[in-house]
Amino acid sequence: MEKYYYQLQWPNDGLYFTCYVTESMNYHYHWHAYDYELQIVLNGKKEFNRGKEHFYMGKDDVVLINPNTGHASFSTTLNTMTLVVRFSADAFQTLLKKGTLFSFDSCHTSRETCQEPRYRRIRYYATGLLTSAADGGPYSHLYAKGCAELLMASLLQDFAPQVTVASLGHNESQRKLIQQVTDYMEDHYKEKITLEDLAVFSGYNRTYFSTLFKNMTGTNFYDYLMRVRMKYAVFDLTETDKNLTEIALSNGFSDLKSFNKRFIDLFECTPNEYRQNIFGKHVQHSLDRKLISVDNPLVSETLKEYLSL
Repeated sequence: MEKYYYQLQWPNDGLYFTCYVTESMNYHYHWHAYDYELQIVLNGKKEFNRGKEHFYMGKDDVVLINPNTGHASFSTTLNTMTLVVRFSADAFQTLLKKGTLFSFDSCHTSRETCQEPRYRRIRYYATGLLTSAADGGPYSHLYAKGCAELLMASLLQDFAPQVTVASLGHNESQRKLIQQVTDYMEDHYKEKITLEDLAVFSGYNRTYFSTLFKNMTGTNFYDYLMRVRMKYAVFDLTETDKNLTEIALSNGFSDLKSFNKRFIDLFECTPNEYRQNIFGKHVQHSLDRKLISVDNPLVSETLKEYLSL
């Protein structure tokens, strides 16, 4: 069954695009050294970190991540699906001096702004890029390129980007360190992990490491660890018949009470209510990124809505 995932390239123009639709409960911190990433929520809700910024995103919300900017998301509802468009900074190479980048810090919606014409245009061109790639007709590649270029033009025209120095090598050792730390947390989330443990692991003192982690990931150590643990706990709720105490203790929570409290804070229902509500329904069967089928009705309806501009 075909999934929404396409790679489109026009090397002579420096255009390298990847677009896909994904559903995931995962909370992974990552960045792209030389790519922009546009995310549009098609359905559901999620928390999103972009650098030091924290957003609550729902349907129609848009956010653009600049190159070399750490970001992560955590879905708080089932069937949270996102259209992702990634493209190389080479797309703007003819408009900039060597060693500089456009920074689109203002490109993110709120509930008050998500229906502004500029964001409707962004959704329109991103959807046109995706659907033309999916179509595969004799002129689809030409239409896709047009959408890609109009998407870039809209970003430039509507979001007044700042020109910044391309710090692609700046703090590379710190980025690698934070990646090693988050990988360690993924591997040891079931165990007791303290800030002091990670400071020793990093080779920095506790205060410096705490500040560095917050600056690089957009969240503090404890909240990040809690979300990693919650990711696996949600998987156990949907995919196993373990009781709630087993789930709490096997995923690093100190007891059922603390697990219940954290779960309610994130999902606005108890773990048991969540399990009952999703029983027998469409659930995520993998902890990896999940690509969405082109015949998914929720996605199809939303894409048609965006193309009605």
